[in-house]
Amino acid sequence: MPQAYFAPRRWFHHLASLNQTPLILSMREGFIALIPFFVISSLAFMLIGLQPFWPDFEGKSTVFAVLNQSHRLIMAISPLAIVISLSYHLSKNLRVNTIVGSILACLCFITHSNYLIKMEAGYMLSSVWPNFYSILIPLLVPYMVRFFRQFKWLKLVKSTMVSSFLMKHINLIVPFILVYLALFLLLPILDLLIGDAAQGLVMLVTSLSIEVQGFLRMIIIHCLWFIGIHGDNTYLSLFSDNIMTQPFIASLSLNSFYNQFVIVGGSGCLLSLIIATMWQGRSLQELALMKVSLPFNIFNFCELIVYALPIVFNPVYLIPFILAPSVNFVISYWVLSTGIFEFSSQEISWMTPVLLNSWLISGDVKVVLYQALLIVLNVFIYLPFVLFSSRFANNANLIEKLSYKLKFTEIHQLDAEARYTSKQQVTINRTEELNEVLNHIDNGQLVLHYQPKVDVKLKTVIGFEALLRLKEPSGKVSGPWFMDILDRNNLVPMIDFWVINKVKHDLSLLASRQQLPFFSINIHPMSLLEPSILQALAELNAKHPAQIQIEVLEVSFDDESEQAWANLERLQQSGFSVAIDDFGRGFSNISRLIKLSPDDIKLDRSMLLATSTAEGLLLFQHMSALCSALGYRLVAEGVETEAELAIVKEAGVHCVQGWLFAKAMPIEEAMAYRFPT
Repeated sequence: MPQAYFAPRRWFHHLASLNQTPLILSMREGFIALIPFFVISSLAFMLIGLQPFWPDFEGKSTVFAVLNQSHRLIMAISPLAIVISLSYHLSKNLRVNTIVGSILACLCFITHSNYLIKMEAGYMLSSVWPNFYSILIPLLVPYMVRFFRQFKWLKLVKSTMVSSFLMKHINLIVPFILVYLALFLLLPILDLLIGDAAQGLVMLVTSLSIEVQGFLRMIIIHCLWFIGIHGDNTYLSLFSDNIMTQPFIASLSLNSFYNQFVIVGGSGCLLSLIIATMWQGRSLQELALMKVSLPFNIFNFCELIVYALPIVFNPVYLIPFILAPSVNFVISYWVLSTGIFEFSSQEISWMTPVLLNSWLISGDVKVVLYQALLIVLNVFIYLPFVLFSSRFANNANLIEKLSYKLKFTEIHQLDAEARYTSKQQVTINRTEELNEVLNHIDNGQLVLHYQPKVDVKLKTVIGFEALLRLKEPSGKVSGPWFMDILDRNNLVPMIDFWVINKVKHDLSLLASRQQLPFFSINIHPMSLLEPSILQALAELNAKHPAQIQIEVLEVSFDDESEQAWANLERLQQSGFSVAIDDFGRGFSNISRLIKLSPDDIKLDRSMLLATSTAEGLLLFQHMSALCSALGYRLVAEGVETEAELAIVKEAGVHCVQGWLFAKAMPIEEAMAYRFPT
């Protein structure tokens, strides 16, 4: 197949991969979190615009006064709401303390933006919406906090005698101060550079003809929307909008031309995106959103889709979002210049519903049909991009179905936006790979098998490890071959949540028989960041105290997993036993072990296999001796032969897990297992 065929696909994947950067993902999450805020504002403004059409309008003046005041108040505090939301989500994704990041961003914003103006009687909110700072500062602050946090010499407390929670917050004092002071130096420089560029742009734009100014205005507004800034309001604060009232073409002002024949159904002609998605879209999430957004876009409100789909930093829809109104502008300018239509000079509200607005300014059915034709044209502009987005919708639908089947409904919301953007940027092969995994799990049944841990010195069973298995419709039971794929798609917490609840069910069943076994479960560090999983673990420990050990893979932690480590430490303090699993695979970190102080260390089978050489045997013996000297109980994993058992016992390791004694087996068989005599 020609290489040119693959070029657009590669371009889309490269462009879509930008969605997974912490900065862009945080902006999307931040604006999505503000959707209720913007919807309330839009509803108030829409009702205000409909005043003349309400019966008994004079009698409802008080109601509309309240609506107007509410809308103005919401718009006034919008910059601060944006600062809080963006700084919170970026801090979360950068693993910076979210409260500190949000408070510091608000402080810096208020200090540098003139958002609060000091008056004799107190303070008042500035009437000028400082869009630039409300975006810039919350995106700078978390990165700066993370930068200063990495320097150990800035930490005030280094002793492990205080709690990690207290130490972490005290050590943020110096970075907090440094970030606040650094912005006094950084922002004036940015003001100078950006101010000069903006002034030059203003001079350039205002020197052009009204046709070119109108087209550039449209492009600039849509680019601003794309980066998450309210396009129309920001443009108005940067440029004079006087040209909008000037005569443009066919007795229409530029404002009427723009509202009726360029942004049909809201900025980006998003009404057409709604129609295209409802026609050919496959994503349940997108279809539900379009149904909710339809009434708003009929009245030309675009905020809901811009921030919820979202359009903001979504490269899949960047091209049609700008292309559709651009095509409308060029075609409508040419059509109207022919004089085929006649219009009145009446100015109508931009909130007037689509099709009705074209009738009110013309009284001509042909104009209404022409506007409908523009909508259809825009639908076909959006359609290829909707189909492209739908390529990834099947995975989302399968995840939804699986979450319902396995009672993942609550935990499925974890990292929802990260997964949503992730499914847009994966390669075609990876998408098919995930699709295959989800279908296998959906068609089969997740089960837990339990592998005994034995003490060869005491000759007794000391516990069981809960191991995930997939039972296929044929009855075949396979290991968790799918976990790596789920891990790459941020879906492991869903599985961990199910495992916790399944272990809880099994322990309750055994307790009714007066059996109190000790189970260990594997938990991913990502799961240790999720409140729902932490709550499920707390409930498990409360119902079955001293019966659960949490196993974590050493290699799955990195230096950025501070919060996961802290949560694991709190779980250990609450009564959980903790084990480091697969120790010796990759780069073992003794200092990290000392910091966590686990109860058990499970030596990976790879270390046992390495004992076939003199060096490997010496390493196994010395590593075992070192861990024992540090007070950790050792468990040798993967012991399959008598020769391996002899090596393990010679190294002083008495707790063993492996096929030499038993494979993982269903719960009833595991409970009947006894140490072989």
